[in-house]
Amino acid sequence: MDVTQTLKDSAYVAVGLSVLGFQRAQVARRELEVRLDDVEQRLPDHVKVVVASARQAAESAATQVRSLLAA
Repeated sequence: MDVTQTLKDSAYVAVGLSVLGFQRAQVARRELEVRLDDVEQRLPDHVKVVVASARQAAESAATQVRSLLAA
């Protein structure tokens, strides 16, 4: 058995697996960036809806408090 060749082959396999792992991490990072960009684009509209809803709820609560205080 050629120990030197076995060690070289093992090193090549280790490097190859490392490269594949790095590439998979890069793909995952790119996919996450795309998803985050999509969320970022939709976020302002969603925030506007939430703010409008909160404002309406606050106005409704203020009206109810005024009614209770006037009674």
